[in-house]
Amino acid sequence: AAIKAVGATFGAFKPRAQSLPEAAGAREVRFPAAGRALKFTHEGLADQAAAYAAWPAPDFYSNMRRARTIALLREMIKVRLVDEFREAQGATYSPSAGSWTSSALADFGYIYASAETRPGLVDGFYKTLDGIVKELKAGTFDDDVIKRARTPVVKSIETDRRTNSFWIRVTEDLQREPRGLDAIRTQLADVESITKAELVAAANTYLDDKRRIDIRVLPEKQQAVAPAPEKHSAAEPKGRSKQVMALQH
Repeated sequence: AAIKAVGATFGAFKPRAQSLPEAAGAREVRFPAAGRALKFTHEGLADQAAAYAAWPAPDFYSNMRRARTIALLREMIKVRLVDEFREAQGATYSPSAGSWTSSALADFGYIYASAETRPGLVDGFYKTLDGIVKELKAGTFDDDVIKRARTPVVKSIETDRRTNSFWIRVTEDLQREPRGLDAIRTQLADVESITKAELVAAANTYLDDKRRIDIRVLPEKQQAVAPAPEKHSAAEPKGRSKQVMALQH
């Protein structure tokens, strides 16, 4: 009865095409060829701003180990932003860094770094980021930075592999994208074995300042600079104090 019911319903569908039709040029997506600085404004609080920087990256399947090297590099950027922009400068609570290497678009991806901070500290974010990028390109970081970036990624991969949701996610498209099998099999070994030399080479190749996109989001109404406090005698009331503030595969 079940066979008869399926044959009359799902089995009666016309055969599906191997691939869906696409408009011409639908996959011709490219990161901008030249860098630029963009500025936007918001209507929110006058002491809130955001800074964002992005660089071009390649796709995933043309070189999976390279894509994972880029993912580890972005984790190092985040580690160093936490060290410098959060801990040393106290400029934000949660600086961020991320990357995406497309599995569908050839030679397309990006790396980014960002932070929410006060308007007066936005330029400081870019100055700090410039210093971190220079350090990564020169290889003047120690192995501890790599370890602090790599360890959470490895732990996350190991934890994910104990869950059904991970295996559903990575196997659901294998009939359409059989390269996913190699992606699963090589993931952990790649992340554990990426070398400092590979990270430095990736930094020099992909953290390309000539193509970097900087985006500032500033308040429409800038916060006024507070005047120097006046001296008060013991009998005078004092003035009110001012309040201050994402591994693919």
